[in-house]
Amino acid sequence: MGLNKLSQADVVEVLSQVPTLLRQAAVLSEENQLLREKVASYEQAEQAEALIYRMEERGFGDNVEGKTVKDKVANLLRSGKDLRVVGEAIDMVPSSGSPFDVSDGPGGKGGNSDLEAFILGDRD
Repeated sequence: MGLNKLSQADVVEVLSQVPTLLRQAAVLSEENQLLREKVASYEQAEQAEALIYRMEERGFGDNVEGKTVKDKVANLLRSGKDLRVVGEAIDMVPSSGSPFDVSDGPGGKGGNSDLEAFILGDRD
């Protein structure tokens, strides 16, 4: 069995479909890009919400403006801060809520000297 050759009419028909298919491909590519952006924004909002909850668990959730978690997420996203860096900063704060609550002295709070105690707010 030999190769079937395309007739002139078949070639014209196939070539006439090319512009339509190219337009459809461009539309699909545009839709895919929009969907990728939408998914990325949902993922970013989800990440910001998780950060807000982590902040609240550590006792400093009030550092982001907003009355509800949804407001705080929106404000965090609007700030344009790198969420990865925010997460790393949250991890650096002890779960007590204040980075100044750490001490090597007895009681776990306050400094060893009067100056440290004053800076940390233990003395007036």
